Amino acid sequence: MQTNPILIESVKEKDMKSILDWFDSKRDIFYKFAWNYNKDPKVIEDLFYNSIMNIYDGNRKLKKNTNFEAWVISIFLKECWEIQKNNQEEPFVTDNVILNDLSQLESKYKDTIILSYFMDLPHDQVAHILQVPIQAVKTNLLTGIQLLSKDFGNTTQQEDCKEFQNQFFDYLNWSLVREKKIDLEIHIHTCQSCQRVLGSVQNVVLTLREVGNLEIPNGFMKHITSKVNETLTRRLLVKKKRTIKSIVLSSLLGIILVVGFFTNGFGYLYYSWLDFRQLEDEQMLGYLKSGLGEPLNLEEESNGIKVKIKTAIADEYQTLIYFEIEDTNEESNKYMINVFDGVYIENERDILDDRSFPFFNFPIEKIGQEKNENIFSGKFSLLPISQESGTIKLKLTNLLKVTEDSSSPEELIYRNYNEREVVVGDWSFDIPVTKHASVEQELNKQIEIDGVPITFKKIYFAPTTTVLEYDFERMQGQKHINEIRIQSLENEGKISKAHLYGYHYSRNGFYQSSFDSHYFEKPKEIKVQFSSILSFIEDRVTFDLNKESTSPQTIEYLGNTISINNIIDGERKRVEFIDAQVEGREYESLHFEFKTENDEPLNMNYHSSDGVLIDRNGKTYDQTEYNYFMSNTEPPRYFQTKIDVELFEQGSNEGVFPDKLQIHGYSTINYIDDVVEISLD
Repeated sequence: MQTNPILIESVKEKDMKSILDWFDSKRDIFYKFAWNYNKDPKVIEDLFYNSIMNIYDGNRKLKKNTNFEAWVISIFLKECWEIQKNNQEEPFVTDNVILNDLSQLESKYKDTIILSYFMDLPHDQVAHILQVPIQAVKTNLLTGIQLLSKDFGNTTQQEDCKEFQNQFFDYLNWSLVREKKIDLEIHIHTCQSCQRVLGSVQNVVLTLREVGNLEIPNGFMKHITSKVNETLTRRLLVKKKRTIKSIVLSSLLGIILVVGFFTNGFGYLYYSWLDFRQLEDEQMLGYLKSGLGEPLNLEEESNGIKVKIKTAIADEYQTLIYFEIEDTNEESNKYMINVFDGVYIENERDILDDRSFPFFNFPIEKIGQEKNENIFSGKFSLLPISQESGTIKLKLTNLLKVTEDSSSPEELIYRNYNEREVVVGDWSFDIPVTKHASVEQELNKQIEIDGVPITFKKIYFAPTTTVLEYDFERMQGQKHINEIRIQSLENEGKISKAHLYGYHYSRNGFYQSSFDSHYFEKPKEIKVQFSSILSFIEDRVTFDLNKESTSPQTIEYLGNTISINNIIDGERKRVEFIDAQVEGREYESLHFEFKTENDEPLNMNYHSSDGVLIDRNGKTYDQTEYNYFMSNTEPPRYFQTKIDVELFEQGSNEGVFPDKLQIHGYSTINYIDDVVEISLD
């Protein structure tokens, strides 16, 4: 959601047509919003009418910097409360159990879930609309999801599991900061209990997000418009004329365009000269020559270290900051910026869109004719700005020393904290930024890869990145497709690898893969190289166990021999689950649980786990040394070989041995090499 100054001005000028047009463009999502409070179309029609008139009449409360959509939703929600209070209807039953349960939730939980997942609002916006602290929003959201998910919270976890589970919602919304996301994914990979809880949460969240648009009665907005016009006629209001204002604005726009043309023409020649001398980064020069950025050259010095912010480029996907660091001390070291440590945005909540997917660009040393031993140049990525323009208040408190034994900036950043060398200081900058629009193109190309129907929806050519949006059929009988990864995108011989993580989940419910920018190239055709398909296969099998046995018990599953061993460690009881055979195994990990003889699931507390990393070529990696986040290669498969757990019955802290093992299915990765060509207009 953004401040909409044009629409705010229309409301202040009592331009009802703009309000009606805006509601008409949003009718599907607001109809679904209202449907959760009352299912009668006539009642919902009255709700729309009342909200529109309240917005029209509430123009004096609007300020220039008001978040228009948040203001409208606040009004709309109050009308929902009134209608729910004054129109008591019979409980509405659908085929969707979660929606049935949602309609019965207490208001504070229901409102929070609807605003978060039907309206797709971040926590701070929900807090603003409901007039409660952000922590109350998170607490009510967690409780509400617990009530909707029957499996959530029924497992005893270690204390660190509870901390990680509190991050699940930010993780699923792609708003979890990168350091915490890395720690959470590593934990989930080794914790079966958290995998199960996350699955339950994700099931509820996906169900809420995937509720489609409801069938809206014919003439719905037409009836509302007629009613509104009748009301306005009775009030005898006359719309204001703005012809003179339009002429003035058009003239000003013309002057601005002419000045911009000549200014950028001079800039193009100047930055072409810099390009010729190889004094600047090629991509940055492209921005400056095209007028998408301007030289800032903001400079601060602390402890003999000069930091210069050269320029900032922003679009709806990220904000790139180009910098240069010079050491003026006698030692003449090189220093770089580490976005994981010592970088603070003092006005982060006001200027950055914390609901966007975070990119990360490692600082790269400048290569040019005037390369110096004490200068390091590079760029790093921040979240996109939430406004059309603004000022980022950047504060640096330490810089990372570039050492001779480091092969890359990535290696420096991911080194053990105690091995890093830093210089402490205080560098502060006010960085002006302007958001630039991307070029969007509809694709609607349907293909099939390894039996899975895939639809390429859109491609976005943004100044800082290229984003490919796609979707696929997630259910293939007993096979659930979790991810389809794309390796690279090619345009006229230029190959761009997918950025870190390979994909992310967009706000409109589709997958997106991001690559280097092709903004200036205007491609006519692209080639998409696929990488792998991650799936979960349902395969429910139950095995009886002897809980009195102290010797390893074995079971056979998909040609593998699995060993289960009951262990007494002092006063503690543990179970070892060993699936050591890796060669020829068609799955990486099993989804399983231990049960009592009455089929009651036992709570699992993970003690340790082990596994093997193997790439598509059969190369094995040491999991303690392999760094997924530093690797530029395709991620290997992780074969889980051993899990050591403590088991507890519900409501008890006393360890027990299981009577049964139930396997629900398994996860697997299938490597693919398909290349798809897509023609562009």
